[in-house]
Amino acid sequence: MDVNKLEKLAKLKEIGAITEEEYEKGKQEAMGESLLSTNLKDKKFGLTDKNYIVLMHLSQYAGLVIPMLGVIIPIILWVVNKDDDELVDIHGRNILNFNISLLIYFVICSLLMFLFIGFALIFIPVILMIIFPAIGAVKASNEEVWKYPFSFKFF
Repeated sequence: MDVNKLEKLAKLKEIGAITEEEYEKGKQEAMGESLLSTNLKDKKFGLTDKNYIVLMHLSQYAGLVIPMLGVIIPIILWVVNKDDDELVDIHGRNILNFNISLLIYFVICSLLMFLFIGFALIFIPVILMIIFPAIGAVKASNEEVWKYPFSFKFF
């Protein structure tokens, strides 16, 4: 910890030579906190609100690579910021409702496979899973709240 630097920063702040943000940044550096740890404390990873919400919608595609990751990531992004940002809460609820609805559709199609009709129907939720997050992301980038069609309201 550099006490001299802290004193200089406090004096510069008092006379108005630096802003509060510059003071806090300098204070963290003087106290030995790295800029990396500061960025990790930023809940939205340095993204604007709009880009964060778009990321929430697009993160559903992670489930195409690793199963269930497309559900887990949006939930984490939603839970971390739902109390701080009303739009994140609204979009997160829509995404979660859609994912739960998709799960229900997959279970129904799986059960209908015993009647052989499920083999044809299983492609419907797969197509919805691919198309709807893209539409949601585009709508979010246009600052619109879009309720996913065919989703039940759980939250």
